[in-house]
Amino acid sequence: LISKCVKHAFNEMNKQALIPNVKYFDENTVVIHLRCGDIPFIRDKLYNLSRYHFFIDAIEHCRKQVNVDITKLVIVHGARPRNKTENIVACEGYVKNMTQYIMEICGINEFERVSCSESEDFFTLCNASNLIIGGHSSFAMLAGVANEFGNVYANTSCYADFNHSSQIHPRWHWIESNILEHSRVENYYDVDKVSCLLQE
Repeated sequence: LISKCVKHAFNEMNKQALIPNVKYFDENTVVIHLRCGDIPFIRDKLYNLSRYHFFIDAIEHCRKQVNVDITKLVIVHGARPRNKTENIVACEGYVKNMTQYIMEICGINEFERVSCSESEDFFTLCNASNLIIGGHSSFAMLAGVANEFGNVYANTSCYADFNHSSQIHPRWHWIESNILEHSRVENYYDVDKVSCLLQE
């Protein structure tokens, strides 16, 4: 029902050109939502960064189990002008370090960064053929629920209280992976040091 309602709203808005910058990518592209405009800097217990091997495992699962050859990586991040300047700078660093690491390990050569308005980013996630939810995010989770035709990957550690056996839709995949605990991090603005921890 949620999927149908959101898709109906999207179609109506799209007809009226109210969300002109929605991105559409083919089945060989994986879209990662990485919320880093406000978290992890606020150190909320619900919001941790997923370690890099979660994204790598999700991509490999897509290649082997879903039989899709992933050749392009897209990052949709939540950094907005309203966020603190130091957060935005750090977020850019996290995006850069993560994409370089994942692309090298997974043999992906093409990359694109997407950051438009909230509504445009939301519907970009809704239309992703392969969506990876990078952490605990109701924004990305709802987009994943509304995604009628794509494969959606989420980290079990980010949704520990969620019933992972439930089938939101047949193409929803739970990946067992660890998160980076806040207690391991002295300073989230030390991007290179934290990125090393994310590689563990």
